[in-house]
This record gives sequence, C-alpha cells and structure tokens, in this order.
Amino acid sequence: SEGYSILAKGYLSRNEHDAALEVLLDCQNDAPFDADATALLAKVLWDEDQSDLAFAYLEKGLKQDKCNATLLSLNGRFLFESGQDEEAKEMLLLAEECDPMDAELAATRRYIANALLAAKKS
Repeated sequence: SEGYSILAKGYLSRNEHDAALEVLLDCQNDAPFDADATALLAKVLWDEDQSDLAFAYLEKGLKQDKCNATLLSLNGRFLFESGQDEEAKEMLLLAEECDPMDAELAATRRYIANALLAAKKS
C-alpha cells in the first residue's frame, strides 16, 4: 500500500490532484487500513474543498487506529480551520498522548501558532 502513497505524491508534485485522488481512493478499496494513505487522502480532499469527505475518511481511519497521532493531528487542524477550536484542542491533546514526536502533530502545531499570530496582527 506504500506504493499508492508514493504514486499519489508524484501526481501531487505535478499538480495532478484528480489523478492523486483516484489513486488514493483505489488504495481505500485495496488497503483501507493504511493510515498514511488515509491521511494523504484527507489532505487532498480538504484542499479540494471536500471537508465532509476529509472528516469522514479521518473518522474511518481513527476507527481502525484510535491512537494514530497523524490522523488525530490532521483532524485537529481541520477542526481548527473550521472554527471548532475546542474540538481541535481535544484532538491535538489526544495526538500528544499517542505520539508527542509525530511529524504531522509538529506541523499542525506550527500551522496553528502561525495562524494565531497572523490573526493577532490583523
């Protein structure tokens, strides 16, 4: 299933979002418990303004692995971007408990910190 993620990332690097989405959806059929592919799929869906589907795939992934810090972090980021700050905080605390060194958690922290700083400046 790692091949799906690699192929999708290749498509994304060439801005071929539809092809990447197709590959990641195929992965959901062939390897539905691949958390990395699920995270990438959620990001692509979010970027394509399909937030309901992004949340649905994150929820599906978290049903399989309740302590996946990457999926929890993405869920927290998307909740934050949706204005659901308290829910975002809860997700990020769970991610912290599961794996405080997770790369997606670190990226989400930076993203939220930058967004809050930018909001204070304006």
